[in-house]
Amino acid sequence: MSSPLSVIYEDKITKYAAKRFACLSLCNEGCRFVEYSENGPQTGVCDLYYLKDSMFGSLKKIQIATGYIKVYPGDKVFVGIPDHLNWNRSQQNCESLGWRLASAESSLLLDRTKTLMKNNHFWLGATQESGVWRWISGVVMSTPPTENYNTCLLIWYGSLDDASCGNDLNPHVCEIIF
Repeated sequence: MSSPLSVIYEDKITKYAAKRFACLSLCNEGCRFVEYSENGPQTGVCDLYYLKDSMFGSLKKIQIATGYIKVYPGDKVFVGIPDHLNWNRSQQNCESLGWRLASAESSLLLDRTKTLMKNNHFWLGATQESGVWRWISGVVMSTPPTENYNTCLLIWYGSLDDASCGNDLNPHVCEIIF
């Protein structure tokens, strides 16, 4: 009989457990599949299958409010912050966490922030100086807000908008920096 997973980069760890529930509790982070075989009353074999590949070892473990997650170091990881702050305080808040106000340099990344924040209003890390909009990362915005009366980027119900950095209070999106 073949194993339930036949993946080239797979590790199997065998442990002993009294019951199926005890076996399931042994499946921690990275565990993809559990197979339990009862050998008699109060005894059984628990096979834990872990996916391992060249990328798995390079994952970074980061702490979030609900625990820890693992992400690929090259990914942009966005965290929505519901606190209503002005743009300047939002930037300070992200920096106090060791992050930065999010730079969404592509339409795909911008869509990810909109999905994260459910297309409501929120601050992102871009400002205008001398008529040029730049992300905090230094990249010039390919599609800046149509109005240029103020200097900070606000997503207003799915649309790019400019707003006053020090007055308007909105949630914001931070970007985790590796």
